[in-house]
Formats: sequence, structure tokens, C-alpha cells
Amino acid sequence: MKFALLILLISASLFLQSEAVLTKFVFRGRIWCTIPDRNNTVKAVELWERDGPFFFERLGDDHLKANITFYQETWDDYVYSIEGEDDGDGFDLFGKYEIYIRILSDCNPAKKDYWSNWYLEARNFEVKDTTYTLPNLNLAAESAWNDLKRSSSFGRMDNQH
Repeated sequence: MKFALLILLISASLFLQSEAVLTKFVFRGRIWCTIPDRNNTVKAVELWERDGPFFFERLGDDHLKANITFYQETWDDYVYSIEGEDDGDGFDLFGKYEIYIRILSDCNPAKKDYWSNWYLEARNFEVKDTTYTLPNLNLAAESAWNDLKRSSSFGRMDNQH
């Protein structure tokens, strides 16, 4: 019975999103380190969309196709640009994207490579043909370090794609 209900929910979700949509995301801003005299080294920036259950980190999430550039402007400041897209939200009855940005940086007291996730779920990204633009999305790398409950991990270079 539970299996039949699951199949029904999946079918309903696919039916509701059967129209082809292409939603684009354009995010620009700065990534900086707030630790005094700490040279921030950003090693990777990625765009993701959450589809999995909240209690399993990144299980079922989509690594979105995106053009991402970032460069070091000062010793603690990086400028980044993300232009990504998604063509529907997968299994989601609410028709909203749950977008997050992943950053690999060594801006922390231990000076280790550290992934931090920046969830943008408070934004209203509906699944529709449009472009969402956030031109000044600034991220302080060290503030994520202070909250270890923020779905982050040390030293992983493999990304678990």
C-alpha cells in the first residue's frame, strides 16, 4: 500500500511538471574572509538544487549546470559570477526551487579546506520560464565556519557528485 502511494505521488509530481520549463539563475557578488590577517583561498564554487529529504545531506540533490567564474580581487576578497539553469524541480509538489551555493574555502581558524552551503530557500524561486537575478549576493566564508550545523565538511575535494 505504501509503495502504491509513493508511485501515485511521483506520478502526480511528474504530471504537474510535465510542461517544459527552463528557469535561469544569475548570481553575482563577493566571497570574503572575516578572520583578521587570514588569506582566504576559494578553491571551488558550485550551484545546487535541493530535492532530497532534509535529514540526508545532498541525497537526491541536483548539481546544476552552470557557468561559474571567480577571481581573487584582494587578499581576502573574491568576486564571483554564477549563471545556471534548471529544467524543472524534480519531485516537488510545491513548484519551488530550493537553491544553494557550495563554496570550498580555507577561511577558518584551522586553515583547512572546508565546504560551506549557502541556502537561498528564503527566496521565492518558482518553477517557471524566467531568469532570477541576485546582483549583490555577498557571502562571508568564515561565518559559515561558526555554525557547524550548516551542512559542511572538512577537506573533501571529491565533491561526492
